[in-house]
Amino acid sequence: MKFELTWFGPRTCWKKFAQGKVYYIGRGQCRGKWDTVGYQAALQEWRRITQDIHPYLDQEAPIGRFPAQQARTACRNIIVRVGSRPAVNKTP
Repeated sequence: MKFELTWFGPRTCWKKFAQGKVYYIGRGQCRGKWDTVGYQAALQEWRRITQDIHPYLDQEAPIGRFPAQQARTACRNIIVRVGSRPAVNKTP
């Protein structure tokens, strides 16, 4: 089973990192990592949260310590949104 959320044992809940903030989801509803009912409840809660903050999640901030890393990450984000690599004009 592939998880969209990350299990966080110390709080016995799921968590998700988005836009520089950690969201602890499903507190009090989850019994463990393999509790499918608790995971589905947390996933529904996460989808409700993303509907509220959706405009901010679309604008991903470049991640990386160096400008080259930030540029690569920004390009990857564009490629994911557009679906292909933009044409590069190679002139000497």
